Amino acid sequence: MATENLGGLIRRLRTERGLTQGQLATYAQVSRPWVARVESGEIRRPERERLERLAVLLHVPSEILLAAAGYRVGPQPSPPPRRAEDLARELQAAIEREREEAPILVPETSQPASAGPGVFAEAEYWPYMPAADERRHQFVAVPVVGNCMEPRLREGERVIVDKDASPRPGDIVVAVHDGETIIKQLERRDGELWLVALQGRKPIRIDESTRLLGVVKMVMRRP
Repeated sequence: MATENLGGLIRRLRTERGLTQGQLATYAQVSRPWVARVESGEIRRPERERLERLAVLLHVPSEILLAAAGYRVGPQPSPPPRRAEDLARELQAAIEREREEAPILVPETSQPASAGPGVFAEAEYWPYMPAADERRHQFVAVPVVGNCMEPRLREGERVIVDKDASPRPGDIVVAVHDGETIIKQLERRDGELWLVALQGRKPIRIDESTRLLGVVKMVMRRP
């Protein structure tokens, strides 16, 4: 039976413990590409100290990883025991850091924003990478119908709307006016706020029948 090489051994142990390469790298104080290179066999003899840190997280004696890497091993003092709550805290911190670097999935509303006659569309999810200060905001994907916002927005596209953003003049916004959901550009004229189309529609003055739902952050187009 062939002996398992170091890369395959680390990959198997990591997978059995439900860890990602990023989480393993965070604990070992190395980069994620370094872990990938070890697992692929590109790095066959990593530094002893790094292997010892990996062994703690992978719940195996360090001698197993060291031997797989070709180090001579003998009786070694056991690593100091780690408290379970400390390890759990470090893993949770690694998971949170990964979440901050990952896109979110924004649900699509079944009610389109009208730039013309309204229709309904099937609900789905759209990926969006929010800014760091937007991570706790609520987002929704809204289908666009009509052509009054061309060329910036075209019928059939989806817009990612930040429901917690503060609208400012110049922003494209989604609003409800007289019971209709619409998408327009927010402008200030003579001290009043207006919802303005880019094509062939009269501007709408914002009044008590108007409710701004959010600010458009991104346009999603199907290929």
